[in-house]
Amino acid sequence: MFTPKAICHRQRQHHLPPLAAKGFAKDTPIASHQPSTDEDRSKALKPLLEWSRCAHVSRAKGIDVSPNPKNVGGGVGIRTNRGGEAGSEIISIPRGLVLSSRDAERAMDATVLSEIREVLSARGLETYQSEFLLMLRFLTEFVLDQNSRWAPWIDSLPRDLDIGIYFDEIEKSFLPQLASKFLDLQERLLDAFRQAFTHIAKSDETLSSLNTDHEEGDDDIIKWAFGIVFSRSWRAPSDSEDARIVPIADCFNHGDVANVLVQEENESSDAATKIILKGDVERDTELLLSYGPGHDPSRFLIIFGFFDDAVTEIFCGVAFSNPSPEMVDLGCADRAKMVYQKDGLIANAVWDSVLYATLAQKPAEQREFYDAHAKGDSASKLAMHEKYRLEVTAALRNHCDAVLSSEYRVPSDDEMTALDLSKHPRLSTIVRHNRAMRKFFESTKARLDAIISVEVDKRRSNMQ
Repeated sequence: MFTPKAICHRQRQHHLPPLAAKGFAKDTPIASHQPSTDEDRSKALKPLLEWSRCAHVSRAKGIDVSPNPKNVGGGVGIRTNRGGEAGSEIISIPRGLVLSSRDAERAMDATVLSEIREVLSARGLETYQSEFLLMLRFLTEFVLDQNSRWAPWIDSLPRDLDIGIYFDEIEKSFLPQLASKFLDLQERLLDAFRQAFTHIAKSDETLSSLNTDHEEGDDDIIKWAFGIVFSRSWRAPSDSEDARIVPIADCFNHGDVANVLVQEENESSDAATKIILKGDVERDTELLLSYGPGHDPSRFLIIFGFFDDAVTEIFCGVAFSNPSPEMVDLGCADRAKMVYQKDGLIANAVWDSVLYATLAQKPAEQREFYDAHAKGDSASKLAMHEKYRLEVTAALRNHCDAVLSSEYRVPSDDEMTALDLSKHPRLSTIVRHNRAMRKFFESTKARLDAIISVEVDKRRSNMQ
């Protein structure tokens, strides 16, 4: 499919042999991919950085790709050893080094492309066609092994992923409902991708050389390639239908407040993907790229396998079925607006949406409240909030109680002692996520309790 005409790939079975430890290797094992020390990790990076230099990836002075001490599993990060000004280019990657779903699509027969669409559409997953095509592109290069232009980069990739599809049953049992929904989507996607891949590989000489037997659990190449694509790709800023992996740029860690951004040049033979500074940075600063909005930490847990300790707000979890256009206008369908802050503060969209729902039994006042919102009449809105503050606060407090009693389970000390964390390596991250999320809801509940106390006193006073 993508085999360069001048190069024939090795005709051999790519089997993922059972390993004593987690992860997998190609026929020729690559050094652990989970180096135990910073020195080991630095050595593992050398071939990748040498390859990037030869492939004309340019890095500004002081930009360092190195082991990240925050990433216990052997991850890397990108830092600057010098200060930098907003708009400065720090890394440039030639367009020819980018793995792109558009490139896969252009090289594919129209009939085959239609068959892929049909398989994904039957599952309601057609919007992920770009990621599937990118997975095919990636696997084609994997099959080429050392004949692939991308071999040093592929060899540098972690074989041991911490994303949701690798969670065992014990780890899954601690997932909150929201994370389970993300995991369910991931598992449905993986199943659909497997089906589509099996269908395509039957008539593709290159891909048919892969051993896709997934009875061995973690030793499954489709599962691994799926994880690499979803944890390292993004949709191109210039083309929302193009899923891309940009080698070297995929080394940036996430920042809820990112200090770098992706800038693409026009598509041409000498075009490049550039990473530039969003603002001024000081020396010895880690450079961070946003993986998406941080208010859904459960999404990061499932898709990327980490919890961001720096998160300052979370989706409140209050959801409305079949919301009216008025409620949508109030913000109820925008998760970025429906948030609780770390100190327990509640976003205006949450107060407005819950009040509007509370007023459903009083249509005249409900219309009055929405009209005030639409006109920007803050005084009238505030008056309605004050009138029903106790009812709305009580509803939110009940929601916090329900979440704390049923979600974000944290094992007791005895349970943690009984569990062998070496057999459940992702459990500690899940528990850390759950503890942090509980703190958000506990802070919010404490603030709501204080409001209820004041409002109850007011009502009593008015009755007297």
